[in-house]
Formats: sequence, structure tokens, C-alpha cells
Amino acid sequence: MIECGRYEDLWKELQRQIDEKGFTVEKGTIQDATFILSDPGQKRNKKDLQGDDKKKDPDSEAIKAIQIQDFDKDLLNISDNILNSNTKPKRLDGDPINEGSWAKKGSKSFFGYKGHILIDTEHHLIRKIETTTASLHDSQVDLGIEGLPRYADKGYSGAKTRGYDAAMKKAARNHKLGIRDILRNKRISRKRSHIERCFAVMKRAHNAGRVSITTIARAGIKFMMNSIVYNLAQLKYLASIQST
Repeated sequence: MIECGRYEDLWKELQRQIDEKGFTVEKGTIQDATFILSDPGQKRNKKDLQGDDKKKDPDSEAIKAIQIQDFDKDLLNISDNILNSNTKPKRLDGDPINEGSWAKKGSKSFFGYKGHILIDTEHHLIRKIETTTASLHDSQVDLGIEGLPRYADKGYSGAKTRGYDAAMKKAARNHKLGIRDILRNKRISRKRSHIERCFAVMKRAHNAGRVSITTIARAGIKFMMNSIVYNLAQLKYLASIQST
């Protein structure tokens, strides 16, 4: 799917059919992001590098040549071929092992990627998605729709958006929030809390919280498929409400 580049067409077609069913975005949107954990892997340690140096040492090669003179060279060649075929190729030191990155939230550290989503406030369907490395701040990704308010938490305070900025205000040093901003944050918090259910369903029911792949592109494809499954389940729920 990555090679043919048709995954964006798949997502656009889903959104077209959602709009065709009458679930258009009219009142506003909510944006947030969640961590997608991945295995950071390991680079070659010093012992491996020292072992390679010993293998390349001409003195050790000469000693080895003297030691094998007393054995059948054909049998040794066969055994070497078998051993070489079973060994896994090692990465060169300095080569990237995983495109994910480290990020810290509170006292916890996370490695992997971030899944950014935008849902509508009325039907709670995922309308836009983006996958980035975990170290990128949430506010650096804008999925807002022009002409509509974009509700978000304090992490998006002051960030520019294509829609109307409806992010919660964050207090600054020596500048506390006034009573109006506090009450405004409470109203926005109640409205944006619906997006937490999306992440909970995707992680608990669809196992979207962890991946074993090592590139942002592949993590993005998996996150998109999880978002599609969530939308289908939500559409089924909305249809059941309408039928009653």
C-alpha cells in the first residue's frame, strides 16, 4: 500500500461515503494525540565491535590458518557455509534501527510514534489523521478545518490553526488564569473529553497502542486502518440509534 501510494485515496473515499450518509462536520472539531509505543531496539555494543576487530586481526588469521592445516579443508568449508547461512546479518553501527523517538510525559518516558486525530463534535467520527514521531509536540500538527472551531487541551494553547482556536488556556509564569478563562477551560474540557473515548476504543479493542514496525510510514498505515475500523464501528452505533 505504501509503494502504490493509494492509502490516501482509501481514506478520502471513506470520508466521502461518511458525508454522503449525512454525517457531515458542521458544529466543530476536536483534536488530540496519543502515543503509539514501539520497541527501541539496540545498537551494537562495544563487545561486538571488539570481536570484529579481533576477527580482522591479521595475527589471529595467521594462527587460525596454522591450526586448520591438520584438518580436511573441504569439511571446514562446508561447516563454515552452514554457520554463515544461519547467522543473521547485523546492522552497521550508526545505522538507524527505528524511526521512532523518545518523549516524556510527566514522569514516564515513551518510545515510538504519535497518532494525531481530528473528530467532529456531533458524531465523534475520525475525520483527519496524521502519524509522527513521538518527540514532535502535539501543537506542531494542525488538523483543523477552516471556518470551524477546533477544541483541544492545554497542549495546543497559543498554537495556530486553520479553524477557530478553541484550545484551553494555559497559565504562564507570574500570570495566573482569570475566572473567565477557568470557566472557559471547564466548558472546553467537557466538550473535548469525547476524544478520549476514541483512543480508549482503538487501544483496548483494536490494539492500536503498540506496533512492532520500525518506520513512520508503516506506523501511519496501521494507525489509519485502526481509525477506519473505529469509524465503521461508530457508524454501526449511529445507525442503531437512528433506527430506534
